[in-house]
Amino acid sequence: MRLLFDAMNETADEAARPTTGNKFATRQTNISGFQRLYCLAQCTPDLSPNDCRTYLRTVIGDLPWCCEGKQGGRVLYPNCNVRYGLYPFYRSEGEWVPSDSQFSEDSNYLYHNCKTNVTDSAFKMNLETLLSYMSSNAMNRMDYYEGVEDTVYGLFMFRGDLPSRLCQQCILNASGLCGECVKNATHEISSKCDSFHEAIIWYSQCMLRYSNRHFFSQVEKNPTFEILNLITTSDPASDQDFFTYTLTKTLVNVTEAARDRNERYVTKSTKLNDLQTLYTLAQCT
Repeated sequence: MRLLFDAMNETADEAARPTTGNKFATRQTNISGFQRLYCLAQCTPDLSPNDCRTYLRTVIGDLPWCCEGKQGGRVLYPNCNVRYGLYPFYRSEGEWVPSDSQFSEDSNYLYHNCKTNVTDSAFKMNLETLLSYMSSNAMNRMDYYEGVEDTVYGLFMFRGDLPSRLCQQCILNASGLCGECVKNATHEISSKCDSFHEAIIWYSQCMLRYSNRHFFSQVEKNPTFEILNLITTSDPASDQDFFTYTLTKTLVNVTEAARDRNERYVTKSTKLNDLQTLYTLAQCT
């Protein structure tokens, strides 16, 4: 756990530096000769460098009770988030990412929260205007915050390592203004939260938030969400049996598919649960 704390705090230091424009940083640390620890930290753009670092320190302090002994985890706060794992879940600058690395392309829905019901039609109209502003700015911005008529305020933020084309698709999905989505066509924030004064939604690649109060530059600790990068049930043996069965079956399928294709090459993704996907590849000469 000490290695994790050191690596996460070094990542947080880098994300909070005044010279880091998007308040985003990643880091990898060697655990052994064949294994690495990957870390990510990010704050929303409205925070000062000092508030960003203070907030990240609080989030990192939550790791022991939510993620101790786990191979990976993620903690999401309204103003910042941290994540760690034993595989490269982010894009490194200048690093080649294979075209079949779907985990880096898909924007998976994670969680949303709505509170304070509202029946004010004017607020709903201003909210629609705000979401329109945010979606249009997603085309050329990594982050954005705006207010409409002093009645509703919104903010979105993308993960700092993403290319612009993925950013645009992510925020369109989150705001519910896109008629067609690839995987995450839930439109949660508009379909489930349009009658609420406040809402926040997290995807694997972006966050969107709105409120009837001016929350910019304010450090807030609720709502929060934690994710572990492990399959968990009441019976660990069942987890292992399920994974072994799924892996074996999937490898057989991709082997047969590679045999039957002229290029002798195939990739496949298999959903293990709502948060995890198994990726496999088979190739012959």
